[in-house]
Amino acid sequence: YNIRLNGPISLEGTATYVPTTRPVIDPNRAEGNRKVGEADVQLGLIQAAVQLTPVGDRTWHGLAPFLLIGGGVGFDLAGDQIIDNRIAADDRFQFGTTFVGDLGAGLRWVPTRSWGLRTDARFTLWQLDTPVGYRRAGRGLGTVEENEWVSGLILTVGVVFNF
Repeated sequence: YNIRLNGPISLEGTATYVPTTRPVIDPNRAEGNRKVGEADVQLGLIQAAVQLTPVGDRTWHGLAPFLLIGGGVGFDLAGDQIIDNRIAADDRFQFGTTFVGDLGAGLRWVPTRSWGLRTDARFTLWQLDTPVGYRRAGRGLGTVEENEWVSGLILTVGVVFNF
């Protein structure tokens, strides 16, 4: 959802769902044989962004480029997975709820007063906590940070209805 505030600035709210998988790793196994299997992840993102359209209400042949910056929360809707029970509790990865930041650019095409199309690409960044067991000495894992910033690229295409 997008609402224009004033001239080139608008606010945007998005909800994103990404079904994917993640590897289940047992750090007690020998290197090269640590993968136990894969667990389902149903990544949910709820975000708000400030959007800047340099051309404001004007377009060039119906095209209006924009930039955006925003943030929100990310969480795993799948919850605990049965396969995670195959490894020790303090070695299990938990996505939890995390801050998500966005930086992106896009293009809106508005051929009529009411309808159009839009696409954007967003560089998304969030922080994941490392399981406590990975930081235990004697495992040969070296220095393991408490948490790590990870990123992804989200591409969207959508229909625009102006009212």
